[in-house]
Amino acid sequence: MRLGIALLVALWPGFASAIDIHQPQFPPKPAPNWLKIVDQGEQDPRLKGYWTPAGFKLEIVAEEPTIINPVGIAFGSDGTLYVLEWLPSPGD
Repeated sequence: MRLGIALLVALWPGFASAIDIHQPQFPPKPAPNWLKIVDQGEQDPRLKGYWTPAGFKLEIVAEEPTIINPVGIAFGSDGTLYVLEWLPSPGD
């Protein structure tokens, strides 16, 4: 199949430039009428630009200098938040 696509691109002038690889596969669906999205910056100025459905509570639980380079998070079965942090090796 890849060979067929490569041949199609090679034989059809302008085909490669007609493909937009940044376009999502399907257009996004519109939000339901009953869903209200709010900026969490209304409650806490540090959260300005974080948008969630109304009724959700977003809070900062750790910030610099406690956490510097977070790369992942997970929650334990008891609700404990675990943060995976990348730190450079000593001497770097």
